[in-house]
Amino acid sequence: MAWFAKPKTKKEQIEEQRRRRRGDTVALSVRWFNFRILVNAFLFLAMATAVWVICFAGLSPVTQQLLSSQRERVRVVASFPFEYTSTVQTQRAKRLASELVGPSFKQPDHAAEDRMKQAILELETALSQYQQDAVSMTPEEQQAAREKLVRDFSAKNGFDLDPADALSLASIANPSVLTQAFGESLAELHILVSRGIYDPAQPGFQPVATQGSMFTVDVPGRTNVAPVISQDEALRQFHVSLAPLDVDAPAKAAIFNLLKQAVAPNIVFDKEHTDRAKTAAMDAIKPVVQQVHEGQVVADPNALDYNSDEQKELRDAYFQLLGQHNDIGIETSHLPMLRFLYTTLLLGAVLIFIKCGLVQGERSTKIIALGSVVLLVNLVLLRLITALGSSDLFAKNPEYLAVLPWIAPTMLAPILITVMVGAAPAALTSLLISMLFAMMTGDTLEVFLLNFLTSLVVVYFCREARLRARLINGGLLGGTAAAACAAYLSLLNPSALTPADVGRQMFIAAFTGIMTAILAIGLLPLCENFFKITTDITLLELTDFNHPLLRKLQVSAPGTYHHSLMVANLAERAAVESGANPLLCRACALYHDIGKTVKPEYFSENQRDNFNPHEEVSPSMSALILKSHVDEGLSLAKQYKLPQVVKDVIVQHHGTTLIKFFYHKAAKQQRLLTQSPFGRQRAGDARAGPIPENLDESGIDESFYRYEGPKPNFKESAIIALADCVEAASRSLRKVTPQSVEELIETIINDRIEDHQLDDSPITILELKKIKESFTVTTLNMLHSRLQYPEQENAGMPGRKSRDKNIVPMTPLTAPTTSTKKPPANNDDASSASA
Repeated sequence: MAWFAKPKTKKEQIEEQRRRRRGDTVALSVRWFNFRILVNAFLFLAMATAVWVICFAGLSPVTQQLLSSQRERVRVVASFPFEYTSTVQTQRAKRLASELVGPSFKQPDHAAEDRMKQAILELETALSQYQQDAVSMTPEEQQAAREKLVRDFSAKNGFDLDPADALSLASIANPSVLTQAFGESLAELHILVSRGIYDPAQPGFQPVATQGSMFTVDVPGRTNVAPVISQDEALRQFHVSLAPLDVDAPAKAAIFNLLKQAVAPNIVFDKEHTDRAKTAAMDAIKPVVQQVHEGQVVADPNALDYNSDEQKELRDAYFQLLGQHNDIGIETSHLPMLRFLYTTLLLGAVLIFIKCGLVQGERSTKIIALGSVVLLVNLVLLRLITALGSSDLFAKNPEYLAVLPWIAPTMLAPILITVMVGAAPAALTSLLISMLFAMMTGDTLEVFLLNFLTSLVVVYFCREARLRARLINGGLLGGTAAAACAAYLSLLNPSALTPADVGRQMFIAAFTGIMTAILAIGLLPLCENFFKITTDITLLELTDFNHPLLRKLQVSAPGTYHHSLMVANLAERAAVESGANPLLCRACALYHDIGKTVKPEYFSENQRDNFNPHEEVSPSMSALILKSHVDEGLSLAKQYKLPQVVKDVIVQHHGTTLIKFFYHKAAKQQRLLTQSPFGRQRAGDARAGPIPENLDESGIDESFYRYEGPKPNFKESAIIALADCVEAASRSLRKVTPQSVEELIETIINDRIEDHQLDDSPITILELKKIKESFTVTTLNMLHSRLQYPEQENAGMPGRKSRDKNIVPMTPLTAPTTSTKKPPANNDDASSASA
């Protein structure tokens, strides 16, 4: 049946081919769209995985305590058996062993006992003699004899004997009973003295209450361990030992009163020997090794002994071994997966916010890439700071551990994002980093609020920063805010930290803020070069008139230099009115025509003495020279390492506009050539062939007289392109009035719109209206006229100037005539036209 089908016309065949191509384009777009979605999904998952690995891989379920008042949120049990050396219990065992070592004494002294024995022998003899003489004495004589006996005994032996006690001893009629009583009493005295009697009040001696009161007694040649007693205990025991004496009570009391004088301290405390013995006892104690079984409670936030040294040592040992136990940093519990889910959801929310509400277009991709890299760098630094908490330096020094959270540079990424992108993305970055760091340190709300507050302070004071010193001030103010938070937290928990700890925390917080700002200043050039983002700080540096390239422009092409200044003024004010970046417009406008320094004499603003080199070359060569200043400007920008945005303005400020003056000049020459006999003969020659499609009716290739472009593709570039043309064209006005300036600007902008030069720029009709009004005001201010006041001679005094105040002003300097000639479309046309 297809054989009998009606053949398709040429028009139908073209339409069918067009539909087929359209279908192929749509299918290709769909495939590219699907591929792009897959790539973006892969990059997002890679970013989430990288954040999870940096923040949580290998991190214990209950992280190292960074704040003194922080506790675990859950009850932690050991997931594997382990053992650790307990320093706390080892020190306790050594301290107990030292306390069990009794004090050492030197050799006991028996001198008092020996003197007492000699005194008792003499007393027995004196009493026996008294009993024999007392038979023939009267009572008065007996009393006198006893008094004399007491005096002689005390004077000779140095012991006190009471007269009543002497009477009690003399009343014992049987001398053998008295001798036996003295012998038994001296035996008990010898036992006490041999054991050793010490004085608790002697210097350096600190008795310990141990079972059995065993003390080491140092005897020359050997070391005995014997129970020694204090003087009070010796008197008590001696009194008890005299109870079995076979004498009456008054006699027992007399014997005790006499012999107790020999119960005196007879051993001296030996401190050196005691210290050596204590040291030896502590050295003999081996380190205490604690065994922890799987499932044993490691940390219980509700336990009463949570803050004890033993519990803290147990937690530290478990947290330290936990990172070593997980060799690849992957835990088998559900917590890592939960943290990965939290990280993914958090990053997804941030991405959606950036795409929908913060920035749009191609710039969002660059911002996301910049934020991702800066975020990862900041998280790596935070993870390193967190890892320091498990090191021996911090784990064994609580004063260092107390300042650890204030060393974390959480303000680094917000500072970089604030300067390079803006305050709103920086605030979002602050929120993200604060939440991740809070999760790293145990999901504490105070950590999140603390870091989020300080980061917002830095963002607020670093926004729209044009000087690097402002970043230092912002870092200092952020550190000051952190120091204030440290002081406030110490007031909430005054028993946790000492005033010295609080002072260290406040100092470290302020110092960290300053150092973070300094680090951000060092990283800014790297980020600018890598991501091709130019900050206001760099733009302000470019506006310095001492820049080598501006000095070169001023010397080589002074007219172009003045033109650039005027364009900068036009563009800067228009940017303020339309919501663009005024500093970016000013900096880029100063450098947009630097290519004219190569051949400045070919541009009318630099020509002198009415010499125009374009008269000696063809229009095509003139157009080529004019177009070359764009490429030469780009080469100079690369040579002087100007930012990418300046390079973009250099190549875009003319777009693909037509160099009309030389194009019309070439067309006119071509028409004259065609009208000549040789031209008519050449036009009628059939062998010449048809006119190419890229040639107009006069045979001129219009594309050769157009700039290479590209067209302005961002707002600031479009503003500079319009300001460049307006400034050059305004010089051709013979009469400057608001109406003429408005008509000029309206004509220029309409020509650019009709020529599709603004199709690629995101500029709106409302913004164009504001730009027109701004150009009008600025142009009138730049081209304002001044009144000339004549110098009239005084009629009465020739040669003298008139002092008459009623001087009639003359006309302005500018000529009152108007020009009906349409202004050129760009400044290069104006240059050529004036030539």
